[in-house]
Amino acid sequence: MNSRLSKKLLELFEQRARETHLEDFKPGPSKEEILEFTQAHGIDLREDHLQFLMKYGGGLIETYYGTNSFEDFKDYYLETDEKQIELDNKETTPPGSTYFSYIPCGDGVAINNEKGHIGYFYGGDGLDNVNYGNIDSVLFHYYIECYEYFKIFKSVDSNLLSKETIENYKTKYQSYKIEEIYISGLDFYYVDGSLISLSTHTHTKYSGGILDLI
Repeated sequence: MNSRLSKKLLELFEQRARETHLEDFKPGPSKEEILEFTQAHGIDLREDHLQFLMKYGGGLIETYYGTNSFEDFKDYYLETDEKQIELDNKETTPPGSTYFSYIPCGDGVAINNEKGHIGYFYGGDGLDNVNYGNIDSVLFHYYIECYEYFKIFKSVDSNLLSKETIENYKTKYQSYKIEEIYISGLDFYYVDGSLISLSTHTHTKYSGGILDLI
């Protein structure tokens, strides 16, 4: 159920986003164009990453630092070694991963070629950093962050709660958790027709809008 629900929510998010801001969905590159580049540069590319670039490689996700466009993807791999050294290798993906894109909060991330999770290049052990469980989680976070821009929900109510209250909520509604969506520090639940997000101290309830279509 949760897997189907996460897919349904993403479909409705995108549907509303296209209705309100179709201009943001720029045409992506062809499969042939992507594979020609990645094969020429010896870049490993997962099938889900390939599909992401084909569909959203026109540059849907934009931050102050960059985008998720295929042009930015190519630019990353065409940078000189000197440029990477200048950046203290913070822009160098660890072995076993491929550059993914900029995430909604701004930083560049890599995708683990074996497991499909997505995380920062640096800090911890690099390859196994997990900020997002999968590509769907990145898209989910993007739409949630842009809910006002895309007019996704009718109302959003956010409250600061104690850590104990948050933990009690997680225990009570464990079976309502959307397990397929993993975003570090943020859990999502679907309860009585509303979408709930929980962080360490914040309870946010999203109601109406596209949720009325489920």
